[in-house]
Amino acid sequence: MPVQPQISYRDLPQSPALDDLIRAEAAKLEHFFGRILNCRVHIEHIHRRHFRGSAYHVRIELSVPGEHLVVNHTDDTRPLSSGADGSERSGKPTEREVHHKDPQLAVRDAFRTATTRLQDYVRQRRDS
Repeated sequence: MPVQPQISYRDLPQSPALDDLIRAEAAKLEHFFGRILNCRVHIEHIHRRHFRGSAYHVRIELSVPGEHLVVNHTDDTRPLSSGADGSERSGKPTEREVHHKDPQLAVRDAFRTATTRLQDYVRQRRDS
């Protein structure tokens, strides 16, 4: 039976497009391990970026037999510190900084990390 993710939002409106994306990404996890007991996804819009836009925090909790896998993914674009030569970077934002303005990319990145953690869990189970 496919896992139905429990989705919650904080400081952003519920989005049918994000809900569909999360369901699709959760279904992909089933390909790696078919015994996922529970999947919870929490998306939060972090309001602290005045110049570069706001970031999104995505938390994924996967319950699998004998383990609870948690992924905390924050698209955090802290101000760049001075470089090795002492100069501050400025100008066009990097590609990573642009991603922080898109909750769909934050969800995809978080699920990519969840996939890696789930694959590690499966590998450990198989080896023991």
